[in-house]
Amino acid sequence: MSLVLSTVLVWLSSNEHCDVIARLNGLSQLSEHHEAYPKQIIIMENNDPNIHETRFYMLWHTIINYHFPLALDYGVAHRTSITATGTEEMFLIVVKVCRKMDHTVVVVVELKKSTEETKAEMETVKAELVEFIKGRFSETRYPTIYGIGVIGSSWTAFKVDGADSDKPTIIAPMRGNVTSNQSFSVFEAVADEIHAMTR
Repeated sequence: MSLVLSTVLVWLSSNEHCDVIARLNGLSQLSEHHEAYPKQIIIMENNDPNIHETRFYMLWHTIINYHFPLALDYGVAHRTSITATGTEEMFLIVVKVCRKMDHTVVVVVELKKSTEETKAEMETVKAELVEFIKGRFSETRYPTIYGIGVIGSSWTAFKVDGADSDKPTIIAPMRGNVTSNQSFSVFEAVADEIHAMTR
């Protein structure tokens, strides 16, 4: 069973030029709300609990890119890290580029491919994610870091308010079938809240 942690970082600046470019590039995406994912993403997921590992990571990578798009100056990179248990984890790092050497963590996404999409297993993912997020507050200028926990096609979203917080605030309870219209709308609302925080 493999596990992926995705860290969403944002490079931010008070530079007005950067702000204007970001607004112009992202204007259509911020104002144009869709009701569902493009058909390519839906086909990729196909509600298959036995989805191949490569396709699983590709699906979630695409979903993250969809909500944190290049048009808003986001980019995705990969990183691996050794956890306290000695397991090597892979990170997808999403950055928003405004100027060099200025970045801040705003979201961490943990991906776990599994056919057991249970609330108990999601609680384990959430606990791991909260612990990981608490260690990221030295890398952010915000008092809040968002977390998105994923098991298969199920997901949940929450926010952690400070490094001393042990209890996250749930903003999207666990739900299945990430490509459904309802999941899309909720995920889009979560992403919009994060975009608003980082403006």
